[in-house]
Amino acid sequence: LALHRAKLAAARARVAAVNFHDGPLPEHGGLNVPAWAIMRREREHGVTWHLMTADADAGAIVAQLRFPIADGPHAEPAVADSVRNAMSDGASQASADAMANTPAKNGRSSPGA
Repeated sequence: LALHRAKLAAARARVAAVNFHDGPLPEHGGLNVPAWAIMRREREHGVTWHLMTADADAGAIVAQLRFPIADGPHAEPAVADSVRNAMSDGASQASADAMANTPAKNGRSSPGA
């Protein structure tokens, strides 16, 4: 159902539809990416804003933030906090980047480009 809604949003967008993904793309698409990063004891994680396409997590990357994962028992809350902070701090910049760097569906440049 979520993928169906994502496809509808992408199809209806006049310029583009941007998705927030809670992991670094292209290497970590899919669900529950922060949990997998912790279980794999990765040293770095990230979040990605990308253009929505018919395929999940496959659109062009608009913006990406990466951050270190601390080792030890506090990794899980630290990753959760970093993802939350990236969502709030990076969303405005990612939106601006998307509008500045994304051609409209009609082939003209988007506003501000």
